[in-house]
Amino acid sequence: MTSEFNDWLHSKTCLDLLLSCADYIIGRAKKSTIQLDTLFSEETEDDHTKLSQVVASHLWEFLKDKNVTLATLAAERVAQGDVSGFMTLVADRFLAECLDERRTAAINPAYAYYRHLRHVISKAEEVNYQPTRRGSFYAFSFADSLQRLPEVHWNLSYTDWPRPAVPAAHIHDKPGIMRLSRNYWDEAVVRFLDEYFLPIRELNRYVSGNYSLGCAVTTESQLTMPACEDGSQPFSFDEILVTDAQNDVLGSMGRQHPRLDCDIIETELEALAHDTLSELTERQRTILLRVEDGATLDEIARELGERGASNIHYHLKKAYQTMKRKWSLWGPPTLAQFSEVEEEEFFIFYDKVIELCKICGECRTTTERSRLHEYHNRRYAVEAGLADGF
Repeated sequence: MTSEFNDWLHSKTCLDLLLSCADYIIGRAKKSTIQLDTLFSEETEDDHTKLSQVVASHLWEFLKDKNVTLATLAAERVAQGDVSGFMTLVADRFLAECLDERRTAAINPAYAYYRHLRHVISKAEEVNYQPTRRGSFYAFSFADSLQRLPEVHWNLSYTDWPRPAVPAAHIHDKPGIMRLSRNYWDEAVVRFLDEYFLPIRELNRYVSGNYSLGCAVTTESQLTMPACEDGSQPFSFDEILVTDAQNDVLGSMGRQHPRLDCDIIETELEALAHDTLSELTERQRTILLRVEDGATLDEIARELGERGASNIHYHLKKAYQTMKRKWSLWGPPTLAQFSEVEEEEFFIFYDKVIELCKICGECRTTTERSRLHEYHNRRYAVEAGLADGF
């Protein structure tokens, strides 16, 4: 950070611009369904002015403490008098950080630590890192013959493994994480009698079984560094909710505590699904349901009286485009660090949309039956001379 930019950060001009930038960010956040007031500890009480001040304050910390690249780019725009460019740059980075914060706040510490492990390990030159749809794997070997650890060795309790020598105060920083990952790798080679790509989810289980992760993982921004609460208690493996290791990116370490975390995510995604449903036509909803039931496009075309599968494909493509556009509001789909999280959350969102389509279809069927029943009752009454004609 240049001294000129640092001086500007402490000027009245900076405060005025950050307040304007805060208003711009609040507007964009609303369009992206990000509840900014839930991310900050300060009480805003639905007061726009106070929220602007809070956002501006966090923006100032964000610019002051963020990496050199952002500070340099921001300084260039300030020097050029490019207010619009400055606001767009800062808003993009700040909202991306808020999306990360929303996920981290909604998900338990083990989940957040898993993401932190994955990020640090993926950047280490001495590590052979392998991201896959089944999760991320790593090895301290670059041998061509390396295979992934057989699943029979997943979901261990690790109670009989040696406790790591890394102090608890260092398990979040890069040197500490690299020592932990190396310790786990070395012990795994001894116990499994060979070198394997090890699941980072299993490393996460190993670390979580030896340390309390009650403190959120620190990242580059002050926005994602809440202080640890005194007296936080380490969890017991007895408290773990067993999950399907086949589908849970974190294995059985995915949830350490009751599923309030998942409920928060599902509530937000359900609201997004409702918005999506409102933009789908009745035909698109019907086609989505039939595709989900396993019907072919030709079968659906015959059922709906369409000329052929191409017509059904057109409506299906439109439905998917709507879902993709709405899904993009949940978070930037191109950020690599969200790839595995997004996949898990997308299925929640998709299932919610399908569920709502089904409910709407059932309601429509019930309404049509009710109307048909009313029609027949009315007709019977007319024929019996008990009511006027139609």
